[in-house]
Amino acid sequence: MTGFFVNLPLTYFDKFPEYSEYFLESRICPELGLDADCIDSWEKQDNSKRLDFFKSKDLRVAFHLPFLDLKPGSLDSFICGASARRLVMAAEQAARYSPDHMIVHSGYQPGVYDDDYSRWLDNSVSTWEKVLDAAGDVPVYLENVHEQDPTHIKDVLTELGGRMGFCLDLGHWFSFGRGKKDQDLNIWLQTLAPYLKHLHLHDNDGSFDQHLGMGAGEIPFVELFAGLEFMDISPTFTLEPHTTQDFFQSLDFMISHQYWFTLLGLKKKDFENLKGMPGLG
Repeated sequence: MTGFFVNLPLTYFDKFPEYSEYFLESRICPELGLDADCIDSWEKQDNSKRLDFFKSKDLRVAFHLPFLDLKPGSLDSFICGASARRLVMAAEQAARYSPDHMIVHSGYQPGVYDDDYSRWLDNSVSTWEKVLDAAGDVPVYLENVHEQDPTHIKDVLTELGGRMGFCLDLGHWFSFGRGKKDQDLNIWLQTLAPYLKHLHLHDNDGSFDQHLGMGAGEIPFVELFAGLEFMDISPTFTLEPHTTQDFFQSLDFMISHQYWFTLLGLKKKDFENLKGMPGLG
């Protein structure tokens, strides 16, 4: 079983069964993408049996809760309420499988909420309190997407009193968050270090969120791992490739930079398992 997670949308079970078969063959722990359609068709599509199949193979699972069209801090009470209900439904269903963690998006958009930031913050905190209650003992991590300033996430996590952690998505920071332009990864790490529990790892050239394999873009991974080592932080992590080629690119990157990934908890046997992964090389 891998010491990390790899993204796998639940919709792939039917559309691309070869992916779930590869996860099982290779003992890869999936971070399962749970979207609105999956939630609404949970019983009809028998997703529970699919998930039980992963659990029966003794694979750890995690969940990425839905985010499309959701605005957890919306200033419109109807939109905010609907977003909260959808996220609570997702958290309740995901919690049935005792996942390692759940990932959520804040829905923050630069410029949109600036004039009513305090209301957005209050509404966000109210939504996430409901989600955390539904998740029970399962850790929930707030992921950066379009935020260009880490204080927006820090404010939410501070208001929640440590109940929720932070997932740093390197690709989102570098592209949507203007990381390539601002070169401010050290500021993000220093600001959110007390909350940093998980990483989403992929690469891009800064123009868009391309989800390339690590090393195929321009993200400064040297700076990331130097910062984590300096601050003695060892988060868990998920690879987020969007193609098979990018998945193997990230595995090659990990094998070539073993010391960095020992900082994230991987052991010698983990790298040996990576080298023997079907299809690598």
